[in-house]
Amino acid sequence: MGEIKLDAKDKKILAQLDMDARQSNTTIAKKVGLSREVVAYRLKKLSETHVIDGYYTVINCCKLGYMYSRLCIKFKHVDPDKEKEIIEYVTHHKDIGWTTTYSGEYDLIISIWSKTISDFEDVFDDLNDKYGKFFLRRHVIVATKIYHYKHNYLYGTKDNSVILFGGRIVNNEIDDIDFKILHYLAADARIPLLELSEKIGITPKSISTRIKKMQEANIILGYRAKLNLKRLGFQHIKVFLRLQDLNDKNYSRLLTYFKFHPSIIYAVKAISQEEIEIELVAKGNEEYDDIMQGLRYQFSDLIVSYRSTQMLRTHQINYLPCEICPNKK
Repeated sequence: MGEIKLDAKDKKILAQLDMDARQSNTTIAKKVGLSREVVAYRLKKLSETHVIDGYYTVINCCKLGYMYSRLCIKFKHVDPDKEKEIIEYVTHHKDIGWTTTYSGEYDLIISIWSKTISDFEDVFDDLNDKYGKFFLRRHVIVATKIYHYKHNYLYGTKDNSVILFGGRIVNNEIDDIDFKILHYLAADARIPLLELSEKIGITPKSISTRIKKMQEANIILGYRAKLNLKRLGFQHIKVFLRLQDLNDKNYSRLLTYFKFHPSIIYAVKAISQEEIEIELVAKGNEEYDDIMQGLRYQFSDLIVSYRSTQMLRTHQINYLPCEICPNKK
């Protein structure tokens, strides 16, 4: 499939969906100066051409007692069939919520939800027992904070909104109905209230009230469109930064730089040999080199080294620990 070119109207619509994908077509239409019918038509086209590959809810599961860890894997002796099998297995694993394939430094990065180190070890051992002979190396990362930035490079906007995932792990008590709501929202952030009502068996007003309470408790952080950046001609690159002297002042300097850089879409504070990760987009290697050169020059006193890996495909995004989800093993 060739590269998709977005016009100004598509960009305006996508900019509205970026951090608040639960907005109705009517609300989006008023904000962008189009009719509701035109917004609906364009969203349908963006989905059909796989510019939008769905909508997901950013659920802060640290507020539900879970830690967020990642396992970065480089394969060995893997043919296409075995790689497909591994990806299929981890995508449907109840404790794995984010599955992405890469080229370069790693081939596969998965996100693992766990309440204890022992829970994480169970997942790690399960994967190692089943597929360990196909792993050349593995790198474990515990992510403590993840900053979501808007895709300003795509829209030509200067919206510096931030969704902050993570923080201290606490165990907020929510009931089975809230978990059911989160389950459906995790899979489709734009699912209508009426459909949720039919699936769960309570009124749309009650669901709306529960969603609002979970937003106020910072359990629900936002609703985002899953963009297929490759269809738009962009490379999506993860960069691992090894730093020195990462005190509070220097950490704040980095965050300010990331927040205002139009091509940086995520930043991660991690417990790892590389304390900070970023994800950025570029139209090609030359643009990527320019971005990294600017970063290195700006923080020559902090950056010791960096590694990078290019994203190929995101197979799933699900921010809900799925031990309570019915469709997981």
